[in-house]
Amino acid sequence: GDPFVARGESIVEEGDHVLIATKTDLVEDLAPLLGITIHKAKRVMVFGAGRLARITANLLCENGIGVTLIDKDEAATRLVADQCQGVIVVHGDPMDPDLLRSEGVESVDDVLALTKWDEVNVVASLVAKGLGAKNAIARYHRLDYVSLLNETRVDSGVSSRLSAANAILRYVRRGRVHSVVTFQDSNLEAIELSVDPSSDSIGKSLSEIGLPKTTIVAGIIRANKTIIPRGDTIITPGDHVVAIALPDAVSTVEKTFS
Repeated sequence: GDPFVARGESIVEEGDHVLIATKTDLVEDLAPLLGITIHKAKRVMVFGAGRLARITANLLCENGIGVTLIDKDEAATRLVADQCQGVIVVHGDPMDPDLLRSEGVESVDDVLALTKWDEVNVVASLVAKGLGAKNAIARYHRLDYVSLLNETRVDSGVSSRLSAANAILRYVRRGRVHSVVTFQDSNLEAIELSVDPSSDSIGKSLSEIGLPKTTIVAGIIRANKTIIPRGDTIITPGDHVVAIALPDAVSTVEKTFS
C-alpha cells in the first residue's frame, strides 16, 4: 500500500513496514512490541569476494565475529585470504547446498549474500535459509527485486543503487542538510538538517510551526543529546532536526528550518 505518516490514531496491522525513531538504548525494549527478536551475531557466512564482501568480512572480524567467506572465483578468494586475516575462505559455489551444508550454514547466525550478481545473492540466500540459516541478507542492484525479496524467505535486502542515491541526494542538498536516507519499498525520505540561526521556526513549538501532515519530526539532536520531540517541543538555535517526509513535503521541511 501507499506509505503514510502515522499519528496517534493510526493502527498497526500485520505485515506493515513500520519506520520507528527511538534512542539507541531503547531499541531492545521496543523490538519485542513488534514481535522482533534481536540477536547478536557470533558467526557469519559471507557470499562473494568483491570489495564490499572483503570490507564487510574484515569489519566483522575486527569486532570478534567469526567469518566464513565463500566464492567461486579462485583468484578473488586468494586475494581475500591474503588481505583478510582471520577469515575462513572457501573456494566454491555459494548456491551449492552440499557445500553450504559441509561448511555448517545451519549453525551461523547470519548469511550475507554480497556477490555482484542479484540472482546469485537471492538464490544463495534461499538455499541457506532452506538449510537452516537463521537470518539471510541479500545485496541487490535491480530495484524491481524489492517486491520479490519481500515475498521470499530472504529477511532483508541491501541496495547498492539506493546507497548511491542517498549519497547523491546528500550532495545535491548540501548546505544545512547533513544526511538523506531513502527506503527500498517506499518513497519516504529521512532528512537530517541543522536549523538556520535566522529561521522563523526558532522559539516556536512543532505544533505552532504547522508542518504538512505528510511529514513528522522524528528526532532532534541538541547539544549532542537526542530528543524524541512532541508537539510542544520548542526549536532552538543549533538544533539538528531529523524529519521523515513524503516527497511533496520535503521542500517545505527544508524551507521551514532554513
